[in-house]
Amino acid sequence: MYELIFSKDNASEQEYRSCLAQSDYEDYNYRGKRNAVTEDKRWPRQIPYVIDDAFKSTDRTKILTAMQTWSSFTCLSFVQRELEDDFIHFIPSLDSCSSYVGRQTKRQFVNLKRPGCMTIPIILHELGHAIGLWHEQSRADRDDYVHVHKEKIRKENWHNFNKLLNGTYLHYNKPYDFYSIMHYGPRSFAIKDDDITIEPISPAYRDVIGEARTLSFYDVQIVNAMYKCAENCNTQTCPGFRDKNCDCVCPGTPNATWIKCEDTERGSYFSRASYRLYRRTDSGKTQYNAGERLIVGTRIRVKCNIFPERGSFLFFIRLCDPIRFAV
Repeated sequence: MYELIFSKDNASEQEYRSCLAQSDYEDYNYRGKRNAVTEDKRWPRQIPYVIDDAFKSTDRTKILTAMQTWSSFTCLSFVQRELEDDFIHFIPSLDSCSSYVGRQTKRQFVNLKRPGCMTIPIILHELGHAIGLWHEQSRADRDDYVHVHKEKIRKENWHNFNKLLNGTYLHYNKPYDFYSIMHYGPRSFAIKDDDITIEPISPAYRDVIGEARTLSFYDVQIVNAMYKCAENCNTQTCPGFRDKNCDCVCPGTPNATWIKCEDTERGSYFSRASYRLYRRTDSGKTQYNAGERLIVGTRIRVKCNIFPERGSFLFFIRLCDPIRFAV
């Protein structure tokens, strides 16, 4: 999944494939029930962990960094295990990067092969599984966004490309996310090194999938929703979502997970956006025209394409001052 990163770490092709081979454990009695796991498979917001003594200090630092990254963007925190019955145990592996999806019982292993799996993006990915996320390309609607070339996939790995059934998982209205840390790369499980096994329909994303270096906006949005991180915040409209501090956050650039939506109002964000304003009429939806004056109190519907490659979102605003709409 992290071909570019592996090449920089000088990992061999064999190591690269082995870390792709088991990116999560397959529990066939459970798989297909949820993409974001049900509440009985969720952790408390403080997740106990143990890092095996067999890891080098540099490896420990990377694991700690990955946990801190998830913590900084969500209401989850990772605490060293004391007497807790259920906990995550990071262990070195001889042949794979792997993790169960969601909270299990007792000791729960996150396997990390050395050195090939010891990159922060891969550890973020495996922690995503442990927190409760399935692969992005397992979504029921994935065929609308990517082509899976089964004939180019090693037969023993076909199950890694199974789809979840529509209506059987929790997606929280999250759009398909090519930038997700949970998305496979284009050559995952390929029979030949240069075979493409998963291919975005839009050419714009063909060099994007599997190259995530950090968490995407929608990775953290769905985890914040799963763990109800904003349950004590007010319900004031937010075009993105409210984080654990009740700040309204919106999609960032491809190199940044998010930015505060308040910053967008000062022009650092919407200056790079294209947007359309709509009003409701008796006959349906009508788009405002350039130069049309909008009066105080008007409630308008805004479709905002912040970065075209990141998708768009909708929100409503009520004007406090008259403005003219310009395109």
